[in-house]
Amino acid sequence: MVSYGLQAIKEYIMKLTKVAAIALLSIVLASTIACGTKSYQLYTSVSGQGVVSPSSGTYEDGELVVIDAIPASGWEFDYWDGDVSGNDNPVSIRIHSNKNIEAHFTEAEPTPVLGFVTYTDNTNGFSISVPDSWETGTGEHLIFIFSSPSKCEGGYPSGGVTASYEDTSVQTYYSEVVEPSIEDYDEYELISKENLTIDGVTAIKVIYTYAADGDTLQIMDCFLVRQQTLWRIIAQSVPACWNTYESTFNTMVSSFQVLDVVPSPTPSSTSKPTPTPEISKLKLADASTVLNLSSELPSTFRSSYNSTATVSELLGTGSGSEYLSRGTALGTPPWYQIQCILWIVDTNTAQQVSVEAALGGYGLTGDRVDVGNDATAIKTGELGSGVEFLILKYQNVFVMINSFYSHPQSEYIPLIPLALAMVERLEAYTN
Repeated sequence: MVSYGLQAIKEYIMKLTKVAAIALLSIVLASTIACGTKSYQLYTSVSGQGVVSPSSGTYEDGELVVIDAIPASGWEFDYWDGDVSGNDNPVSIRIHSNKNIEAHFTEAEPTPVLGFVTYTDNTNGFSISVPDSWETGTGEHLIFIFSSPSKCEGGYPSGGVTASYEDTSVQTYYSEVVEPSIEDYDEYELISKENLTIDGVTAIKVIYTYAADGDTLQIMDCFLVRQQTLWRIIAQSVPACWNTYESTFNTMVSSFQVLDVVPSPTPSSTSKPTPTPEISKLKLADASTVLNLSSELPSTFRSSYNSTATVSELLGTGSGSEYLSRGTALGTPPWYQIQCILWIVDTNTAQQVSVEAALGGYGLTGDRVDVGNDATAIKTGELGSGVEFLILKYQNVFVMINSFYSHPQSEYIPLIPLALAMVERLEAYTN
């Protein structure tokens, strides 16, 4: 039997201890390395028809993954379920454990096959085709409006038509008015611009996005000039629905036509006299001529204002006749603005409503002024900031002229000579 000395036994134990320590250190190091490369699984599934990208995978702890739900044709993404909630798409998730995510898709409402009907406005002198299921009417600043009855992504695709006097070309108007607006405001982002032909004349179509109050709209704005009238056809929807409705908007734009102005027939000698003189129904271009003050105003003025409404909104009567409006734009600073509105009423309303009542519709009072024997007019004094109102009445036509300027040193333009010029032009349209 071999006997070991005490010293040999001590050395043997120390050797075993070193081996155990090395083994333990290896285990710790291996565990540390394994913890540093910890990975987790991402599992996805779908309800309905669509796919999720990425569909699955292995990701390291803390890795950020962007997940996108892509609906199949005829379907739309609804919401997330599982380890992600809500309806943001795409959505970001940071991986700290295994994740199970489900994307829910629902069938989208089918886009109806739209038929078109032609809307004709003989008073303002234009026609346009619109989807037969869409709502139409007039608005405060539009002579015609249209709107889809169906919501798309929370908004209703819509638009309208405006018209205003512009003694210029469409290219000049775009470069001097439209382009600076898009370039100067952060809310606008131009997407495209093209020249096209509408109703036989050169037109400009721009598509841009406009952001206001947290909402973003994509807008198609088309311009053309006919008979010294600037026509604008505007259509809009939320960007997410643009591809669905763009072809519909293009169809409406291409169908737009300006109607020829037909002169009023001259009464024959055997015609019965009209008891009360009445001006013929004015075409839009005629109203532009009446309200065109370019020969009475400085050359710095240009046209920009346009609106429609009903006489009842201004005169407090039951009449629903529409009025047309025109106006000059701002001159160079310090600017001075002249705004002119013309509206036509029936003979009975003309007999019942005085210029005092018409001015009272604005909550104002004034004094009578002389604008010719066949017309009556009333004018306010200065209301502050250079604001003045004048309303004239010539047979069954009312015209409102108001002015204001930005600075007391602005050039003052008296309103009475402007009213006299309009009365002279209105005389040419008396039956």
